[in-house]
Amino acid sequence: MMKIHGFCPRCSDKLEQEDHSAGFAICKCGWFDNESSQQASEKNEKKTMAVLAGAAIVLVLGYGHLISWGSFAIQIPFVKVAQMTGTLSPAGHNELAEACIVLNKWSCAKNAYLDLFHKTKDPVALAKLASLQSRLGDTTAALVTYQEYHRLGGREADALLKYGRLLDEAGQTQVAFQVLEESIAARPEVLPVQATGSIVRMLMKQGRYEEAHQRLVEFRKSAGNAAGYLNTEMAEVSAARSGKRSRGKTS
Repeated sequence: MMKIHGFCPRCSDKLEQEDHSAGFAICKCGWFDNESSQQASEKNEKKTMAVLAGAAIVLVLGYGHLISWGSFAIQIPFVKVAQMTGTLSPAGHNELAEACIVLNKWSCAKNAYLDLFHKTKDPVALAKLASLQSRLGDTTAALVTYQEYHRLGGREADALLKYGRLLDEAGQTQVAFQVLEESIAARPEVLPVQATGSIVRMLMKQGRYEEAHQRLVEFRKSAGNAAGYLNTEMAEVSAARSGKRSRGKTS
């Protein structure tokens, strides 16, 4: 049974009517209370507390999401939903990966590229994944990914250049030569400065100075502006050739 107080909570006057058995009270100022209204009040109070608690949780989660995703916080929920439902477009996968890279969310970025490949079967997605793996220092994984990219017909010049360099670092020189040559052939309209430089350095490491020198000579003949590049490599090759000749005369 409801506990009825002897004084009105609104005006503090003594209650005009107090019936403990009926569970209600009336004041001359118009205040009225009974057991059912008190129960309704308590129910509304609990409901209000629940709503406030829910709002607090939403605010905390929202703040955490904002801190986690920064300027991408608004678009990412829609992208994530589309990703989970399999409706995210290839452009959306790329945007997600780029956002994850900006925020240093590496697993998120790698998964986005993997999902993109599984969705499109386009080896370009593997090249992007391999580049990211290499950037993160996981050269073993990068080599495997580039190998699959190459096996599936990937022939983008920059990707092949990176793949060739990784092969050289891994000691797979012969395959590295082949891949770097493919990189040069993939973009014949562009002066192959980086790929040629990599090939020359590989030849020098093997002591094949004459081949390295010939490669540089051919490079310089390939275009009018080629003489402005790889001058350091030319100087090193020339010095190595001269040193080799001197040692040959001494012996």
